[in-house]
Amino acid sequence: MKKAIIAILVCVNAGLLVALILGAGVPAANAYEGSLMPHNTIMITGQIRSGEDAVYIIDMGTERLAAFEFQGKGASKRLRPLGTRDLKIDLK
Repeated sequence: MKKAIIAILVCVNAGLLVALILGAGVPAANAYEGSLMPHNTIMITGQIRSGEDAVYIIDMGTERLAAFEFQGKGASKRLRPLGTRDLKIDLK
């Protein structure tokens, strides 16, 4: 049983090493094209009224703001969406 687990871990590590080597040759411009956020973004940290930490993300391409709150403590912290705003409407 112990030898089987070690063999599986060695195979997984070998696969990860091959993926790392093959992925290292991808130019940065080509890697960015498939990104989930192809527009320029701005991330701002802050606090909300309850005193919890938050992060605000502005997507300059769509001109939208998204707010997220960190809940919990330590390693169990989670990011919870608070809402979004359309900045095109707000800045008219």
